[in-house]
Amino acid sequence: RCFEKGDKIMYYGKNTAELDGLRRQYEQLFGDDPNGDMELEFGEADYKLYCDTLRKCITTKKDIFEILDC
Repeated sequence: RCFEKGDKIMYYGKNTAELDGLRRQYEQLFGDDPNGDMELEFGEADYKLYCDTLRKCITTKKDIFEILDC
């Protein structure tokens, strides 16, 4: 497994109402904001990937590290 719970995610892209809503839903489900400090970075070009990843976490009820499992 490439990522583990406790690893950090950092998103450096644009913020939108959609992304803000996904982050709030994620935090309600898992108790943590999906952003963290820098072990895995999503940049401006990754906006769609980041939203899609959060959406999948919410619909499957799996945390981001389970979704990003290698």
